[in-house]
Amino acid sequence: PALLLRAPDRPALGDVRADLRFSDYRRTGGILLPHRVETTTMGQRSEWIVDRVETDVLLADDLFRLPEAPSAAPPAAFAATADPATGAPH
Repeated sequence: PALLLRAPDRPALGDVRADLRFSDYRRTGGILLPHRVETTTMGQRSEWIVDRVETDVLLADDLFRLPEAPSAAPPAAFAATADPATGAPH
């Protein structure tokens, strides 16, 4: 059996329909997962084949840590080339 999903995509040139067909379901870790995904967008077809899926894999917590927010001050290289009064580049 296959599952067909039609989803709108919003690239720079406007809305485009993307058809995704999920198939070749196999039981992995007690869950049925698709091992083949076919996509069609604007007449272009792509296919992804999943070789293997691992479940219950331990992952380090830092993989999910958000990056630190950038500082408000520009890097020194940019600050040195800007007019202090206006902030405009020299």
